[in-house]
Amino acid sequence: MEHKAFVKEVREDGLDACRVLLGFERAYRKARRSVKGVVQLESPQQVINLRQNNVFQYQVQKPKREPYSLDCVKSEFRRTFSSILFEAYVLNKAREINREFSFRDFLELKHDAFRRIVLRLKRKGRVIAHPERTIPRFYILAERLELERK
Repeated sequence: MEHKAFVKEVREDGLDACRVLLGFERAYRKARRSVKGVVQLESPQQVINLRQNNVFQYQVQKPKREPYSLDCVKSEFRRTFSSILFEAYVLNKAREINREFSFRDFLELKHDAFRRIVLRLKRKGRVIAHPERTIPRFYILAERLELERK
């Protein structure tokens, strides 16, 4: 719809739409080659001013959940409580993921902390490493394997 309006407007000015578009293209190419990004092209029928500003936009991936805070736990129980809490957190989030998981699914945990948690869960028989060697290492919930066997 916009193109038809553009063609109509150009024809009302007594110009050819193809010439105007070619002028825009030339101006764009010249602007890409120029250092400052500002170009002014003149022709007998039209003056085209183009300004090009390149802005780098990025997004930082944020974890979906905030990590648990252990401020409320007494200092003598903090170590025991945190290990149980983080094991439960990894198991719960792995259930929600509903597929094999790796440390990349837990961006809120540091890699070495995730590794220690998974090692404890492997010792308890709650998590099994994927049989094929993968990079990064993927893990499967043992309860999910039991459900598949039934």
